[in-house]
Amino acid sequence: MQNTLRYITIEDNLLDMIALAEYAAPYSFLKETGSYATSSEGLVAIKELKPDLIFLDIEMPEMNGIDLAHKILSMNLQTHIIFASAHRNYAVDAYDMDATDYIMKPFSEKRI
Repeated sequence: MQNTLRYITIEDNLLDMIALAEYAAPYSFLKETGSYATSSEGLVAIKELKPDLIFLDIEMPEMNGIDLAHKILSMNLQTHIIFASAHRNYAVDAYDMDATDYIMKPFSEKRI
C-alpha cells in the first residue's frame, strides 16, 4: 500500500491554486489538507498541520515564498517544498534550500 502525502498549497492566485488541486486530484496518494492565499495563513497552517508536502508560490504579498521557506526549514519538519513560480530567476535560491522541485507557471498536468 502506498503512503499518503498530505499537502497544502500556499498561492495568492486563485486560478493557480485551483489548477494545482485539479492536477493533483487524480493521484490517490496525495491528500490536500488546505489552501492558503497568504504566507501568514500558510505559516499558521504548517505549524498546526505539519504537512508532508507544500506547493509554495514565490511572489506573494507580505512575505515571498523564499523567505517563508526559510521559516519552514527552521521548524525542522519533515516537509518537502515544491516551489511554483512564473519566474526562472528564483530556481537557484530554491534548490539551494534543497527544494524537492521547482515548477513553472502556467502549470501542466504532465509536470505536476
